[in-house]
Amino acid sequence: MSSTALSASPPAFSSIPLPSVPSLDTTWYLNPPDPLPSPTATQPPNSSPFPINSLSCGEGTHAPPSVDGLASYLASLNLTSSSQIQLYQSPKGLALYRSYYLLKHVFKHTGEITILQTPYTTPPPSPLPSYSPYTTLGASLPLPPTWGPLVTKSYVKSILSSSSHLILDARPYPRFTAEVKETRPGCKSGHIKGSKSLPFPLLCSPDLTSLLSPSSLRPILQSRGVSLTDPTQKIILTCGSGVTACYIAVALEACGVEQGRIAVYEGSWAEWGTSGEEVVEGPE
Repeated sequence: MSSTALSASPPAFSSIPLPSVPSLDTTWYLNPPDPLPSPTATQPPNSSPFPINSLSCGEGTHAPPSVDGLASYLASLNLTSSSQIQLYQSPKGLALYRSYYLLKHVFKHTGEITILQTPYTTPPPSPLPSYSPYTTLGASLPLPPTWGPLVTKSYVKSILSSSSHLILDARPYPRFTAEVKETRPGCKSGHIKGSKSLPFPLLCSPDLTSLLSPSSLRPILQSRGVSLTDPTQKIILTCGSGVTACYIAVALEACGVEQGRIAVYEGSWAEWGTSGEEVVEGPE
């Protein structure tokens, strides 16, 4: 690991889709807008849905797909793990950066992935392939109890007193402090002991589709305790269910933080707040 801990391959962002590159629509709403937002741009060419929830496999609220399930879905679109792709979402969608993080860092997609930062229209509804549900296409993604792109609750518990780890929570600050109560049944309110609040909207445009520039992101990240250059600091990201934490993950990567220092707590608050673990209310 280099002494500067800089990523060798920062994310590729663009506001202009390439007409010859397949586009995947990652749009997913936490609470579907009513009414849905009006389209603000034309649909990118060669678009297909990337239905992150339908592809989930496992017990988590937004568990990753199985390896076989993801490969089968990409194959149905004539794509492989080395295909060049573009990812986009409609206004107020939330899964753009989650989809990028899973594809690039969890499933090690080797083809170039471009994040389109302009909100586009959602393509017309298209049925998913008619073969078996994805849960039958392979076991849920195994998460080792050690460091990796996704970490487990047991790993988070093991480092709560570690000075070499920083935990950042992407949920809105009133949820972090328990001023606003969680709505999931049986889920406590508050935050993980020692974690710091970094609401993901602070990192992006009002429509949530475009990250701020690295020059704007760096002071925000540093104000939450992130070292951009210390290779020994590991950064764990959490949120409600593992989706918006990926906004922070991609922001860190865009600012040159080495991916090996970054992990998303896959269970996030949906797991921690319902599993009897210690919960802290009030400010950090």
